[in-house]
Amino acid sequence: MNFVTKTDLSQYYSILLSFLTKPQSRQQYLKIKLSSDSSSPSTGTSISMKIVPAAIFSGLGAILFYMYRDSCPLIDVGFALGYLAYIHLANFVCFNSNRLQLLQRKEPLDMMRKHSLGKGIFIDQPAFKSYMAICQLLCVFFPLVLLFAGPSELVGPIASPIILLFAQCFGESTTNSFHDVLRILVPIGFNAYRLGPLLTWFRHSLDQYHQFASSSSSDGNTIMYISLNLMLGAINLAFWSYNLFVFLLLRVLPVYFDRVDTPLVEMKYTMIPIPKPKAKAKY
Repeated sequence: MNFVTKTDLSQYYSILLSFLTKPQSRQQYLKIKLSSDSSSPSTGTSISMKIVPAAIFSGLGAILFYMYRDSCPLIDVGFALGYLAYIHLANFVCFNSNRLQLLQRKEPLDMMRKHSLGKGIFIDQPAFKSYMAICQLLCVFFPLVLLFAGPSELVGPIASPIILLFAQCFGESTTNSFHDVLRILVPIGFNAYRLGPLLTWFRHSLDQYHQFASSSSSDGNTIMYISLNLMLGAINLAFWSYNLFVFLLLRVLPVYFDRVDTPLVEMKYTMIPIPKPKAKAKY
């Protein structure tokens, strides 16, 4: 018996949309404070800074997978879990839990501004705000609406890219205090892998369109779902390709080439990322 309804998922999404678009909602949940523990590096974030968004994104992803588990390959879920485990393990083993960067940071962690992904360079720019609004509408809101309303045999392939996107958001919200190399690897890795399921979505929608065009059916609702599915599939494939190969790799990644703000950990071996004992920042 299916206990999770589409109404449950729409309620989760309304919370997510409010969290992403309303500053007062973020301020209510994300309270930034300095740590009083002087024996360890301060991350400058409260527990709610990670728990609230992580709970939202993991809840949405779990519900979507439960509802569309027949359309979502297990390998996609395995990648999401394995890649997140790799990021956390690498931060602990290879970067000493980012102690160098946290120790040299003199101000509290401001994840809504200076220490956001891209180091706050893009967050206040009108073009970036428009870019994110387009992303929320065309890559999250409209695909979810189509996923709720459309026949599962037509729109099922939409589920996997959305689940992977929520897994990426979960990863970004739980790696705020990680080394910058690993923080930027979260969107780059997920975006690169997600192109495969996005291509599957587009090919499936194109096949459905060709099959319907060659048939004698004239069902208006089916035509609408197939057309919207094909259009959104093409838009999402194009958008996330641009986001990976242009925005992330050519605009965001170079921001992290600053050795002062992003210290280079001295490694013990040339080919193995094991830090030296009591490793110091290398400028």
